[in-house]
Amino acid sequence: MGETVYEIIILLFFLAIGTYMLVCWLRTRKALKYKDRMWSAYRMIFLICCLTSLFFLLLGGNDIWGFIRLASTVYCTVMFLLNRDGIGDEGIVTMGSLTPWKELQVWDYGYDGKKKFYLFLEVKKEKESSPHLWTITFDREQGEEILSFMRQKQGKKYRRMKK
Repeated sequence: MGETVYEIIILLFFLAIGTYMLVCWLRTRKALKYKDRMWSAYRMIFLICCLTSLFFLLLGGNDIWGFIRLASTVYCTVMFLLNRDGIGDEGIVTMGSLTPWKELQVWDYGYDGKKKFYLFLEVKKEKESSPHLWTITFDREQGEEILSFMRQKQGKKYRRMKK
């Protein structure tokens, strides 16, 4: 009985998180014009958690609750992988939330080696007292295109930030 309650709690937890991420993805998927790099550390950790769950299921938990828990874990992982950060015509998308351009205070950019282009955004939301610094990592090939887009949208707010 105790294990069944444990399995139901885990199942509901992953279903709730996965459904929340599905709603976020449905709200923001069309707002993105430039998407971040697919494989960030967070996405890799989430994928490792999903594969670990599969490993433990194959290791010995072959009951129906184990399979249902695995399905909810895979659902949650897929929804997390579908949620992408980036920028678009309406604003900035981070973790399934759209922030309008009017809340952007300043922005900067940088390159790291041959593969990454960073966009640094300082955002101050109306309800919060202090600004937040967000970093979105893009592929280097997108760098010039993103810079021209940012200069067109928010050119007056560009400022070199301290390193």
